[in-house]
Amino acid sequence: EALRTVIRETPDGPAQVVLPPFSPELPLEPAAGAPLQQRMREEVRRPFDLRAGPVFRAALFRAAPTEHVLLLVVHALAADDPSMGILQGELRALYTAFARGAPSPLPEPRAQYAGLAASEPGQHDGPPAGGGLRPAAVHAAAIPAEVAEAVRDLARSGRTTPAMVLLAALGLHAAGAEDAEDAAVAMWTDGRTRAEL
Repeated sequence: EALRTVIRETPDGPAQVVLPPFSPELPLEPAAGAPLQQRMREEVRRPFDLRAGPVFRAALFRAAPTEHVLLLVVHALAADDPSMGILQGELRALYTAFARGAPSPLPEPRAQYAGLAASEPGQHDGPPAGGGLRPAAVHAAAIPAEVAEAVRDLARSGRTTPAMVLLAALGLHAAGAEDAEDAAVAMWTDGRTRAEL
């Protein structure tokens, strides 16, 4: 479900919408043309349409007549580093099995994230298990288009994400507001405690 989730504007603000199952495209890119690394960089830098989806894409590059490189690009809204590690392991297992003509060695998923999140109302509203800090306040604000573009440009130039630029800005603001030399800024991570996820 996470790979089929898009963000749509609703009267209450942005909301996640899970699209129906679909077969993703896997274009075979020929060996001719620009160098492979350059073509892969271009594909990685191509933006996602979070309203329409999908929030991932794949391309198969022919590096040589019998050598191919699979490139997967997944938006941070759909997968974090632990998820990508799981995905890589599962792809390896599937490739190995299918190359031998064997069936999938993977079990059916025991749960989907959306179902688990819905079954745990309020689970993510407070501090993480084992302690942590509760936010002092939550503020929602629209970012003007020119500021959003400047944030994206700065993120690109720094080879990072807009979220990291905004987190750094928050840290600078917090330090300045307290007239401090530095400030601690925390960001929630996956916080997974269940094997199903």
